[in-house]
Amino acid sequence: MKRRRLALFVLLCATLLQSGCEFKDLDKRFFVVSIGVDKSKDPKKPYHVSLKVAIPSGQVQMGKESFDVYAVDDSTISNAVQHLKANVDKEFDFGHTKMLVFGKELAEDDYRDALDWMVRARFLQQIAWVGVGSPNAEEVLRVKPNFERLPSNALFLSFGQIGVESEFTVSRYLFDFFRANEEPGSSPVLPIIKAREGHFTIDNAYVMDGKRAKLRLNADETVLFNTLVRSQNKYEYVLEQDGKRFVFHADQISVSRSLTESPKPTATVKIKLGGTLVESQDQVVKEQDLLKVSDQLGRKIQKDIKTLLEKFRDQHLDPYEFGLYYRATHWDDVDQEVAAWKKMYPSLQFDVQVKVNLRGSGVIE
Repeated sequence: MKRRRLALFVLLCATLLQSGCEFKDLDKRFFVVSIGVDKSKDPKKPYHVSLKVAIPSGQVQMGKESFDVYAVDDSTISNAVQHLKANVDKEFDFGHTKMLVFGKELAEDDYRDALDWMVRARFLQQIAWVGVGSPNAEEVLRVKPNFERLPSNALFLSFGQIGVESEFTVSRYLFDFFRANEEPGSSPVLPIIKAREGHFTIDNAYVMDGKRAKLRLNADETVLFNTLVRSQNKYEYVLEQDGKRFVFHADQISVSRSLTESPKPTATVKIKLGGTLVESQDQVVKEQDLLKVSDQLGRKIQKDIKTLLEKFRDQHLDPYEFGLYYRATHWDDVDQEVAAWKKMYPSLQFDVQVKVNLRGSGVIE
């Protein structure tokens, strides 16, 4: 019994003497909040990696946040991160990294290696947001909005309806982007983050083909795509008819889809929108005119969405994931399902049905 007590005492003493080599005090860390990966101009060092580092301060004030951006060219992204440590006197902490940005040139060329590193890196969160930086990722990281309280917080709040709720913004987590990029029958969509003087503009998007950014969506097309995937419940659509302009605010939306293979392969998309008029060149819109405006709005939205779906099909892209829907309703071998879908998709027809319910013409009656 005495020997056991002595052994236990020795073990406790040994535990107290351990140094804990993996632990660093807060004052010995730099917190990396965003990472950018660009294409370098040096062919021997193809990657230009940027880290946005938040510098902690005792008092948080709007527009007074302190950060620095460290960047280097290297042959691999991992080596670049290690080389950047030579520029600082503290350890990089990636626990607060919530934004990953591909440079526009890299995204349009080949982003697969950068994505592979992001997914494999054990210190990066899979719920980090992913986007494409324009003109490049480093410029996006260097933007310092006057209204920002914490470094990169303006970017974090731009996605997922955490802060702003914009019908022009596409939001994508890292894990979801990787899933859609690798899954047959899906084409991921990433937001384009345009760096401006002191702020960002996020109203366009890229459709990726698994290797590069293949199709750029303008602002109107981005809204239509968000309508299909129901990224939020607030949209506005403009109708110009007979020299008059109406703006419809939709706050209720439902979307369903189905596939039929005979007599012709057809994808049916049904969309129901409910809302009110928020802008009209006529001061007063009579109740009897609401049905007419509803019908015209429905036909316009129907035509625009059908045109967008046909554009995706002609570019061999499937961001609405009809291919996944097809595979989910068949029980063949995976390779057979993928081959059958690739054969069917180029000839797929679209039946888009849109029903608009105008509940009123706004406050003015």
